[in-house]
Amino acid sequence: MIGCDSPKCTLQWYHFKCVGIVTAPDGNWYCPECRKYCNT
Repeated sequence: MIGCDSPKCTLQWYHFKCVGIVTAPDGNWYCPECRKYCNT
């Protein structure tokens, strides 16, 4: 499982397979929903 680093994320935890990743990324990770609202 991987946790979204956005404090406003409604779900917080995701299965790797469900979000299309195989290994944990370096640094912060934001779920697809939170990335829609990210300015970077």
